[in-house]
Amino acid sequence: CVIFAPLPFLFGLMSITTFIVLRDTLEGKFSRDPAQATEIAPSALAAPHVQESARGPGGLTWWQKVRLFAMIHCDYNNGGLFSMIGYGLLPGCLAAWSLMIDCGKGFQYVVGHKPIAA
Repeated sequence: CVIFAPLPFLFGLMSITTFIVLRDTLEGKFSRDPAQATEIAPSALAAPHVQESARGPGGLTWWQKVRLFAMIHCDYNNGGLFSMIGYGLLPGCLAAWSLMIDCGKGFQYVVGHKPIAA
């Protein structure tokens, strides 16, 4: 299991970085025009052209941030799991099965010629 040791760290790192970018986008930090110094009204959307953006200058509430992180983390974990099964496990099992059942029929390992002089 040493091979899979960095995976939880990478899943967490991907979730955290995506969360930071999406949070800043929803709070209007990445979607505002820096040349305009306009204040956001308490009832106005921080980023009107972004769906589910925060209302007012305060940004997202604590609960909205937790919910956003949970949605991102579940999306990565569940989507990645099904993609690994569909694109990795099944083709690998089918290849191993075809080699085991047909005793590697038609599979020839050919070694290339070694150079005599360098």
